[in-house]
Amino acid sequence: MPKLIHSYQIGPAIVDAIKDSKSKCILVSPFVKFWGHLRTELERAIERQVEVIFYMRKPDPNYSNDVEKVERAVVDIQAIGGDIRLVSDLHAKVYIFDAVSYTHLTLPTN
Repeated sequence: MPKLIHSYQIGPAIVDAIKDSKSKCILVSPFVKFWGHLRTELERAIERQVEVIFYMRKPDPNYSNDVEKVERAVVDIQAIGGDIRLVSDLHAKVYIFDAVSYTHLTLPTN
């Protein structure tokens, strides 16, 4: 049954889903910024032989900040043994863990 969670709950939900993953973690997001628990749980998942794949937005060369963020994320992802795939014009935020998935939507509040 689909369940709506608030934006402040998505980080903990992702970390919990990574902890419970047995075969695959697919993270689709325009940008990836590692924070403590996320990195730790991804490293543990890879140690458990869980396949970790990131889909990120291909950097726009017209924006140096964009290029720097992506380069930093690529280094971080490769350092933990994850796979990264760059996709032009990516805006989606989808997280898939074995049989559990999350999408990140911005909904109007009125």
